[in-house]
Amino acid sequence: MQLRPGSLGALVLLAVGAACGGGGGSARLVPNFFAADVAIDARAPTTAVSHSPALCCDRNQGYAVWIEERSALDQRVLFSRTGNGGASWNATPERLDTGPLLSGPRAAPQICCDGSHIYVCWLDWRRGTPDVRFNRSLDGGFSWLGRDLLVNVSQANALTHTSAVICCEGDDVHIAFTSLEDNSLRVALSRDAGGGFASAPFRIHGISARPREPALCCDRGEVYVSWADLRDGLGDIYVNRSADGGTTWQPDGVRIDRGVAGAAASRRPRICCVQRRVYVAWEDGRDGGATVYVNRSVDGAATWRTTDTRMDTLLLPPSALGGYDVCWRCPGA
Repeated sequence: MQLRPGSLGALVLLAVGAACGGGGGSARLVPNFFAADVAIDARAPTTAVSHSPALCCDRNQGYAVWIEERSALDQRVLFSRTGNGGASWNATPERLDTGPLLSGPRAAPQICCDGSHIYVCWLDWRRGTPDVRFNRSLDGGFSWLGRDLLVNVSQANALTHTSAVICCEGDDVHIAFTSLEDNSLRVALSRDAGGGFASAPFRIHGISARPREPALCCDRGEVYVSWADLRDGLGDIYVNRSADGGTTWQPDGVRIDRGVAGAAASRRPRICCVQRRVYVAWEDGRDGGATVYVNRSVDGAATWRTTDTRMDTLLLPPSALGGYDVCWRCPGA
């Protein structure tokens, strides 16, 4: 689900603590934070390590998912919720992965929510090589599937999946994931609120592609995927789109970074979409250091600007500035 603001515009956040700004005049939205933060993993053993959090919020509800690592083989995907603006969370987090304990690592959980529908995916090593697995709640996080689902159902166990991202809209769930051995980026689709996924996820690029690091966005029946692609050398940013809710895709993505193809490493794209406007930001090495560029489309990713825009002025990696992301102006501003 994507925010649907009354006024359009996009911001690239270059530092931790940056927030969506107001839409008119000098008014600014300044969030209020608690004097003390809240430990949502307070019940974890003192020897456990909690990491890789992901967060989602919708209609006064907040949801968080993370990895609790008790040992190299005992890793769990945990979930918690708040209904009072984050003042308190579940006393006991819910475990979402249903594989046997001590069955291997779990990694990189991703979460999406739309109303009371909550969808979570992650990488899971219980079968030896990392698969993409999924769980969901249709009642605001109070109950979940009794058994998590395998998303990459049509692929052999030997494939190594390196990333997975998720977006959702109502009962439609889209999960994009990459695999190393066949240099593929596929998108799995569920039309029944995550009850099951199509047996053959869509491969959304040509045979020459070498996709990495996907980013995913969906809004009003349209779905957009961006990724870093090594087909021409060091890496470029590509986007593909589906105008029918993920049923069909273009034969290949289009390149949207405007440097010399393959000459400098472009990577880590982030994508945002609303009302057929699509924005993508990424790290780019064309200027001699890691800088941040943005390109945008106003027609549902059918066309893009012929020039991209550099958003920062320092030749520092975004990690030195606290990372970056793409954000819409806040609703109602």
